Amino acid sequence: RAIRDSGVPRKEVFVATKLSFDQSFGAGARLALEKQLKALGLDYVDLYMLHGLRTSVRETWALLEQARAEGLVRSLGVSNALPGDLDAMGAYAKVPPAVVQNKHSVYRPGSSLNYAGEDIVEGLR
Repeated sequence: RAIRDSGVPRKEVFVATKLSFDQSFGAGARLALEKQLKALGLDYVDLYMLHGLRTSVRETWALLEQARAEGLVRSLGVSNALPGDLDAMGAYAKVPPAVVQNKHSVYRPGSSLNYAGEDIVEGLR
């Protein structure tokens, strides 16, 4: 409602949201997206991210690619993905993630290592 009531044209507002692992992956991903769009009062989001690559990622990603093709999502991304997860996506993703969001430790500033000790930046090169 805030976007609608602001008077700012929708195309000038960037809206990002996530499908969390505690929500439905797999076939439920489409329903979760539709519920989010309804709650936000929007026809589309600019960025939709998979939070944590869990089971049914291949099926979920395909459903999100379809939602993108239908205009419900402009860009797709992932968060908290391990380098191996990203490598595996290369085998099945028709649309690669536009955004990879991973957390870094405040105890190791400047480090690109995740908690598993993997270099997340190296995996993206």
